[in-house]
Amino acid sequence: MMRMTDQPEMPRGFGIEDLDLSKIEEALTPRLNGFISSENLYPHEGTRKEPKFTVVAIFRHELAIDTVLAIETDYDPGIAFAGYQVVGARTRFHRDLSTSDLYHAVASMLWVDQLAGDYPVGKVDFDNPRKITWPFHDDHEVHLGTLEELIEYSQALIDSDDLWLNVAFVEGKAALLKGDE
Repeated sequence: MMRMTDQPEMPRGFGIEDLDLSKIEEALTPRLNGFISSENLYPHEGTRKEPKFTVVAIFRHELAIDTVLAIETDYDPGIAFAGYQVVGARTRFHRDLSTSDLYHAVASMLWVDQLAGDYPVGKVDFDNPRKITWPFHDDHEVHLGTLEELIEYSQALIDSDDLWLNVAFVEGKAALLKGDE
């Protein structure tokens, strides 16, 4: 159905404005450290090891819901960050989905469409641990390229439904995140 403005009418259902970001994190974390870490084995001291993935932040803006993930290995400095779009603004979900099914569907979009088989541990920049690598974005599409930019951006949203921040992780990595290595 078209509206008078010749713009397609958005289908009914849940959109990104309706999603609880903390529930996306709850659905995403098991996939990261279950399926994705086992696909991202790296060599270390004669063995192959799984990196640890941590959801650092999930934020909603006018175009999408994005996430920043930490990827940790046993190398020094052993941490790097990757940014991904979880779901675009035009994506809609059926209202008849249960809460559990809805958030598993949202997390699966990132897992299946971008992370599965993509080897993110090989795409991030371990030599520049404060850089956020966006494997599926061109430079002109990235608005948060460093951890400093993420922290600055998050300050304005700290009490907003448009940001979920892993406070325990951020506080635990405070020196690295602030650049005080």
